[in-house]
Amino acid sequence: MSYIFYYFIAVNIISYILFGIDKVKATKNKWRIPEKSLFLVTFLGGTIGSFVAMKQFHHKTQKTEFKRIIYFIVFIQLFFIGIISWKFYTTM
Repeated sequence: MSYIFYYFIAVNIISYILFGIDKVKATKNKWRIPEKSLFLVTFLGGTIGSFVAMKQFHHKTQKTEFKRIIYFIVFIQLFFIGIISWKFYTTM
């Protein structure tokens, strides 16, 4: 169980850092981190890191389509958490 905890801590830190790097590169008109990569790290569990970075760095907050995809990822994650929880509690 502790490995899962450490995994989520690590992926959220990575997500936060990637959003921060992308923001810095955006302000300097340099090569950017592809949005697909930001979506992937969010999907893999970096949701909290992504939201905190978006809020703190004011990054991608004006891009409606980007936010829609992030919210859709959150919906999918909550859906799967619900299914796993339901299966866990119905087998007890």
